[in-house]
Amino acid sequence: MNYTCEGFASRSGDKLIYDLRSESLYPEVTSKENRTFPIDLWPDEIISAHEEIILPRCFGVESTPDSFSRNESFADYKLKFNLKEDKFIMDSKIEISGVWVPPENFSTFKEFFEEVDSYEKQAIVFTSIQDRVDESLKKTSDSVSN
Repeated sequence: MNYTCEGFASRSGDKLIYDLRSESLYPEVTSKENRTFPIDLWPDEIISAHEEIILPRCFGVESTPDSFSRNESFADYKLKFNLKEDKFIMDSKIEISGVWVPPENFSTFKEFFEEVDSYEKQAIVFTSIQDRVDESLKKTSDSVSN
């Protein structure tokens, strides 16, 4: 099978590898080992994302990351995946509370965002499905013969 996926996913044989996100949340903070001063999370902030990927007729989803949620006093995070017929849906939402995070709570803050980053940097693996290819070719040949 011949196909291109430039700008969408990387290829590995007959599989497509789609990376969810490549940027870290708060990299300037999580790159540090400790803090001397508190972190000011003000004002409240909500970041949400909704992605829908319509699967080509000849592809299915081989693996997805697990859904994930975590709640701390400074933030609440949810990541959810759904697969419906020919559509892959991802929803993520982070609600950041307008609070001060004292230096002694920095390790919890850092661990929270590192865990969020690790879940959001996982990949979805799409794989070629021969049955769907055969069905697609049959429909094409049936329409041509009619």
